[in-house]
Amino acid sequence: MENVTFAIEPGEFAAVVGPSGCGKTTLLKLVAGLILPTSGEVWVDQERVTRPLKIVGMAFQNPSLLPWRTTLGNILLPLEIVQPYAQQFRRKKPEYVRKARELLGLVGLEGFENHHPWQLSGGMQQRVSLCRALIHGPKILLLDEPFGALDAFTREELWLVLERVWLDQGTTVLLVTHDLREAVFLARKVYVMSARPGCILAEKSVDFPYPRELELAYTAAFNDLVHSLRQAIRVSRTGVPT
Repeated sequence: MENVTFAIEPGEFAAVVGPSGCGKTTLLKLVAGLILPTSGEVWVDQERVTRPLKIVGMAFQNPSLLPWRTTLGNILLPLEIVQPYAQQFRRKKPEYVRKARELLGLVGLEGFENHHPWQLSGGMQQRVSLCRALIHGPKILLLDEPFGALDAFTREELWLVLERVWLDQGTTVLLVTHDLREAVFLARKVYVMSARPGCILAEKSVDFPYPRELELAYTAAFNDLVHSLRQAIRVSRTGVPT
């Protein structure tokens, strides 16, 4: 990446799209403090990022659930190993369990607390991963292709789940995705990255009101916006507009 500059307001839902290899995942790692920039600065919550941030929750394309742990156990895992939660885990466990159950209800998995990953579908596992990312109450939720491995019907169902979580929690969300329809359906603002070395090529505001229903994805206005994003990415890759 080079010359990447943008700002996201607290409570915003933003998406980043672009061709493979342009630096989208690297961008998330920079925001989380997992890697540091070789030039320039990253600021989060009015502080310059110099180390991994505890106010960030992350979910990836692969849920990476521990097979020997139950749904509840997988969600609670970050609180058992990350400070300051780990040192007070035993004392506050009932509170943490209550929060985990509330999140499971929010994503539609109430009653699955004692199931193991092999007993859950791919979409259900991704919901558990989302709960795990939210269990410590992060100010920022970073999502790296969280639904990319799912079928189209499950993916659209989880769009609605993620939208409901965001509206309920008020967390700032930054979503990286290859799915332009996903970006337009979920985000208030979409950033388009160019081909390598990636830079911000375009910024598109999405003005459809929330909550959004799936029927929106079949309207002319929605498809026009998706097409404009596709055009911007095509030009970045080929230099030739259609």
